[in-house]
Amino acid sequence: MKQIFTFILTFSFFLFGTVYAQQPLRSVNNNQTLKKVKRPVVIKPTYYDISKPLKEMKPIPGWHKFQKKGEHEEVPDFGLPINRDNPFVNQENQNPNIQKKYPNSKALLNIGLNFDGIINTYGVAPPDTDGDIGLVYYFQSVNNGYQIFDKSTGASVYGPVDNSTIWDSFTGSWNGTNDGDPIVMYDEQADRWVITQFAVNTSDGTQWELIAVSVTNDPLGSYYRFAYQFPDMPDYPKLGIFLDSYVLTVNGFDTGTGSFTGTYICALDRNTMLTYGGDGQDLPAMIQFFDDVNTPSIASEFSFTWMPADIEGPVPAAGTDIPFVFDMADETYWTKDALVIATMHVDWVTPSNSTFTLSTEIPITHDTGLTTGAPQPSSTDQLDLLNDRMMLRAQYRHFTTYDAMLLTRTVDDGTDVAGIRWYELRNSGTGWSIYQQGTYAPGDGVWRWMPAIAMNGNGDIAIAYSASDGTSVEPSIRATARYAGDALNTMTATETVLYAGNTSQAGVTRWGDYASLMVDPSDDYTFWFTTEYSNGNWDWATRIIEFSLPVLDPPVISTVSPATLYEDRGKQITITGTGLTGSSFDIGGITGTPVSNDGTTAVVNFPAGNYSNGTLTVTNTAGSDTYAMTVSTRNTIPVVAGAGVTSDDHPTIQSALDGLAAWYGTTAFSAGDLPGAKTINVYAGTYTESVTVNNGLLPDATNTLTIQNNPGDAVIVDATGNNYGFNLSTVPYITLKGFTVHSANIANIY
Repeated sequence: MKQIFTFILTFSFFLFGTVYAQQPLRSVNNNQTLKKVKRPVVIKPTYYDISKPLKEMKPIPGWHKFQKKGEHEEVPDFGLPINRDNPFVNQENQNPNIQKKYPNSKALLNIGLNFDGIINTYGVAPPDTDGDIGLVYYFQSVNNGYQIFDKSTGASVYGPVDNSTIWDSFTGSWNGTNDGDPIVMYDEQADRWVITQFAVNTSDGTQWELIAVSVTNDPLGSYYRFAYQFPDMPDYPKLGIFLDSYVLTVNGFDTGTGSFTGTYICALDRNTMLTYGGDGQDLPAMIQFFDDVNTPSIASEFSFTWMPADIEGPVPAAGTDIPFVFDMADETYWTKDALVIATMHVDWVTPSNSTFTLSTEIPITHDTGLTTGAPQPSSTDQLDLLNDRMMLRAQYRHFTTYDAMLLTRTVDDGTDVAGIRWYELRNSGTGWSIYQQGTYAPGDGVWRWMPAIAMNGNGDIAIAYSASDGTSVEPSIRATARYAGDALNTMTATETVLYAGNTSQAGVTRWGDYASLMVDPSDDYTFWFTTEYSNGNWDWATRIIEFSLPVLDPPVISTVSPATLYEDRGKQITITGTGLTGSSFDIGGITGTPVSNDGTTAVVNFPAGNYSNGTLTVTNTAGSDTYAMTVSTRNTIPVVAGAGVTSDDHPTIQSALDGLAAWYGTTAFSAGDLPGAKTINVYAGTYTESVTVNNGLLPDATNTLTIQNNPGDAVIVDATGNNYGFNLSTVPYITLKGFTVHSANIANIY
């Protein structure tokens, strides 16, 4: 939410430090784009660069040098439009499918790592807690900082530092500010990290959304950085990842009057952001639609807080239109209750041809008219519910015969106590409809609010949220869930206390404004949740919690295809059976990474490595099963341009060398499990790459390494944009023959 720090405006500071080699900051004139229209506006970033590695930036500590400990600043709640009257505000409806009883047939959730995240060293409220889980790290962001953790141990590997650290040397009118509303996401298809933050308290009054995309899968490395200008204050930004687009929505507020102006619905050119070369010649476009509050053009009434669909797990077909969702409630500022779904058709060839159109308005019944905030036992302050909008995020899941979206928000359970409303929408090709819905409100007097929802690859659904009451339950963190095959419209897992609070918040009512529930891409089963709790007074803290549904059955392997691999290559294999949910996959001591796993079919990538045997072991908490595979070695390693993930051939020369290094490591070629000379045999084609021999390899005068064309084949290495075509300088006893190499910046062969 919008943050107004008067002391920031008075004591602005700039981030000067050691000079590093990095791409220079560039800017373009985009003034002509600042028009609010309903047709798509296509803009480019005004500022852009490639940062030095995050680990080399000078960390900006949590306490600003101009802020004394004990100073606090409350972030205003820019809620529903302040410039509209609502004659329906006292109208109440009954929420359907209210779940008033705890189920007694399912166990408590399994809790894994459970550790503290960032605490309030920033003197602001609320924290706007967000985070995402990758293959190696958990990355958390809050108002106004971020921290990176090792997901296997919970240990901090970086931070906490100010969010402004990542914008070090990214010069613009936002310098010296740290305005908040951060979002961090892991792009699992690209294995990259995406970070956004708005900049609104600028030196010249301009309004910005700052976006950083990691250059590699290392969140401590360099970032491509972009600044996009908005004509209004871009409040409450929400981010999603959908095929070839990063999708962004914001609520617009007039910077002069503070009035709500409308919603901005945007798509950014994901492919260009992931491959930005730093030369300023191919800048990623933003397609921007504006829905004016006074003349709404999408739904039957004005829109507020669109949630962009965010794909997790397998992706739908290329060209699938991007869904966006918001909900109307007649207790607030609309005349009806409805889920509104619109779709954006993105054309990155001709962006101005993109469209944003209404898909459907689904009538619903829900009561959002709570009259107070959440009570607390140790304070008279009632905590904000944000029951005027849908909560982060609209998770999107693709299955073989349908697509699903998950939504949640806070509602009145009918007794003026907050409960959790949730929806699963499905589209089987004929449009979106409600597949199941429920209101989780066990009727025990406990208020449940600030929810986040997610579905794992098995189709199981989890909801995690804040909970408190006015007598004995201090603000705490709880969760419930359901298995994919359970009776519809109910959460069947016994509610689990993920963290029991021990004090109330006092002096401020702001809470949230959102929480984050994500699914671990390593198994597509385990959930990771982050939200706030209270350390008393203004001193909020955050928690990061790993949890899962108990696995009911041990795995049973039916088939494995293909059932062979070479140690230098690894392979993607498909495993069928039962009870694969939540399983780990191991062959000879090498762990595979699931691409997808629906419980009966798991697609798993196994890397090159020194496999000790060919036994595939599939393990979950209920047991394990094994399958005999054939794992082989070879001294002649083939390279075929474009070879697929199930092929024994390598797709690139670098892949073959990396595979050889993963298999042989620093073992001398004269020793190991297949002694002898090694040959990389490259078949006909053009290979656009720069090849560097891994310096740990140990050939010798007798057992050499040869990199050659397949006899008679024409092989070209195009090194355009790279310093070298082949860099062989660090390893002796290498023979290179049969290649045409061109266009390297420094040397084609070094």
